[in-house]
Amino acid sequence: MTVHNIKKHLDNDQETERKRVSGGRCKIIVGEVKAAAEVAPTKSMRAHAIDQGVTEYTVRNAINKAGGKNLVLLQRPLLVPKVCQDHLQ
Repeated sequence: MTVHNIKKHLDNDQETERKRVSGGRCKIIVGEVKAAAEVAPTKSMRAHAIDQGVTEYTVRNAINKAGGKNLVLLQRPLLVPKVCQDHLQ
């Protein structure tokens, strides 16, 4: 509440209590996320999050808890040294 609102409440003999908020975190069932990922494995985590109405971070954590992997592409060398030697000979 702002100072103006508090003054207004006090002038009208009203209580100046704060509004009650939930304070709880968004709950998501790991099994639901896992089932959704198995149905559409090529769908992005962001798209799954939008469909379920939660944040992308929540979906990523749920998939990691379910034992899934984050499929981020890694840069790897095209040829390992042994294969390079075989190709050069």
